[in-house]
Amino acid sequence: MKSVLTLQPRMSEKSYGLSETIDTYVFEVPNHANKQDIEQAVAKQYGVKVQKVTIAKTAGKKRRVVKRGGRSVQRGFSAPVKKAYVRLGEGDKLPIFASVAKDDDEKAEKASGKAEKTAPTTDAKKITDAKDSTSQATAKPEKRGRRFGLNIRGNR
Repeated sequence: MKSVLTLQPRMSEKSYGLSETIDTYVFEVPNHANKQDIEQAVAKQYGVKVQKVTIAKTAGKKRRVVKRGGRSVQRGFSAPVKKAYVRLGEGDKLPIFASVAKDDDEKAEKASGKAEKTAPTTDAKKITDAKDSTSQATAKPEKRGRRFGLNIRGNR
């Protein structure tokens, strides 16, 4: 390892899903880093055993093209990105998404608590069922026409 690598965890829905399902974490790494350097850096920084490292490079894209004198002049590019997909050994976890998972659990508990509080009683349920049956009898017939997704003959 030539120098100390700065590993930036990539925070996205895809990387969160990979970390939860197959213990694979995604990092943005410098362009000069190779698989062995990345493996050593993750093992040293987080104290875990690395099973596999896969690298994906994306080139910088054109962001601004200006025409001058009838020819196109490229004025800017986005930065190229090198991502490392690091699969950890059995039973190892990184605390990258720990706060996200904790927030999800708290939201689920709050939602279940609200559902229990707002559950209607049996008397109220009978009243709402009676209202539904009367409203179905007086409901207007379904509109037909091109505007509502049906042609005049009633076929879709």
